[in-house]
Amino acid sequence: MATAGTPSRYSRKSIENLHKIFTAVDTDKNGTVSNHEFENYTATGTELGAFNREMFATMDVNRSGEIDFKDMLRVCYPSVTSKDLDVMLSFVASKGSKEPILRRKSSAEAYKACFVIYDEDGDGLIEPHQFFEACERVGFPEDQARTEMRNLGLEDHQPINLETFTKVMKRWLD
Repeated sequence: MATAGTPSRYSRKSIENLHKIFTAVDTDKNGTVSNHEFENYTATGTELGAFNREMFATMDVNRSGEIDFKDMLRVCYPSVTSKDLDVMLSFVASKGSKEPILRRKSSAEAYKACFVIYDEDGDGLIEPHQFFEACERVGFPEDQARTEMRNLGLEDHQPINLETFTKVMKRWLD
């Protein structure tokens, strides 16, 4: 089980290991791998040149000349669903980052993807400090998040479930 209520056939450890490889290949650390970076990383002999170009082209589905981690996941797991892909990406989302994590959509799935980043044990609850960190990452100041919790009848020390998390995020973002 990957997250509370979201079964996944993909293990967190496998996705994390794949992400470590992707990060090693992404030498300029811009979040994408260029054909040049890929060839430099895989260059172990000239006999692999054509194979490397073909492999890169397979992952570069939009033909942009760069692949991101999502592209890599789609190739490594060809039958992955969008829902599973969100869960897989949540396994490697950086909690220390201040970068917004809900840029791609403001739906219940996006809120859940954000929530599972902090629900490390998969019990369906996150601690208040995790909730406040998640709120700050989407531009919701902690003092306003505390006020919102009180408006929902919650104390600052109570764990937050997905339903409450989603209510707060919808009020703030929708």
